[in-house]
Amino acid sequence: MQLYKLVAIIILAVLAVILLASNGANPDRIDYGFKRLQEKLFLTLQFSKTQKVDYYQNLLNKRLKELEYLTYNKKTYMLWSSSLRYAATAGEATNLIIQNNLVWEANKFVDIFQNHQAQINDLLTNYPGDLDPTEKNSKFLTDAINSLTSYISKLSQVK
Repeated sequence: MQLYKLVAIIILAVLAVILLASNGANPDRIDYGFKRLQEKLFLTLQFSKTQKVDYYQNLLNKRLKELEYLTYNKKTYMLWSSSLRYAATAGEATNLIIQNNLVWEANKFVDIFQNHQAQINDLLTNYPGDLDPTEKNSKFLTDAINSLTSYISKLSQVK
């Protein structure tokens, strides 16, 4: 019985170390799945609506940094899944704000989304894939911008 406890403690310790180490992982790293698991766990631990909205803001900033990382490191083949994650996170935040009529948060997220649109547009302007005429992955950045336009419209109606 003692051996089982020791093994359980070791497994939990290893998982804790992996989760901590993966906090800064980018989508191209093997431990990225652990980062996403940690984020989902932390999201469920946010009990109030405003805490969840604040956490979504944190997640959106992380997703934007991932888009920047992939673009500037010419790992554009991963933009499809990363832009979908970004748009999904923005959509979840938008839905939470609208469903709970969080007017202050709606105004704040309109500003955040507009700022992110400008930053993603800057990625498009400096897109490294334009050196290769067959590169089509830049459209996923455009999709993220278009998603934000839709969410801004929805949030602008919250009163």
